[in-house]
Amino acid sequence: AAHMGGVSATNALMDSAALTMTSDRRRKGRTGTFPQKLHQMLTDLERQEGGTDIASFLPHGRAFSIHKPRDFVKHVMPKYFRMSRFSSFQRQLNLYDFQRITEGPDKGAYYHELFVHGRPILSTMMKRNKIKGVKTLQQQEVDAKREQTLEDAPPEDVPQDEGEPPHDEEDE
Repeated sequence: AAHMGGVSATNALMDSAALTMTSDRRRKGRTGTFPQKLHQMLTDLERQEGGTDIASFLPHGRAFSIHKPRDFVKHVMPKYFRMSRFSSFQRQLNLYDFQRITEGPDKGAYYHELFVHGRPILSTMMKRNKIKGVKTLQQQEVDAKREQTLEDAPPEDVPQDEGEPPHDEEDE
């Protein structure tokens, strides 16, 4: 009986793996980081009729290009990303440090050393840069405490300019 329990446990594991795979497939590019979704999207486009006409990795696999931005925004982006403007897509590329190739045969393509055709695991190592000027609630609280501490601190002995007598704020 113990042997039979082992078999059914294995079957249950295989069933849950199959369920996970089907639900992942249904969600398409909706899970994972932006680079992971992007890699999946380009891989999926390779398998679709006419997909590589819209966007694709370049033949050497070290960069990718969007060939038809209008079709890309209308038909491809909604399946993978929760954004509807091409400028939002470009902003994500910038936040993840993708470089736009500005000259040569690959002009207009995007490159990142960790974004390589056939190596999706590398894209999991890509880090998103912090947005300048936008702080988390936690960081705002830390800043507020630091500001409060500075206000409560005793004034330091700051040397005055030689020619100017020291003056109190009450005198003004």
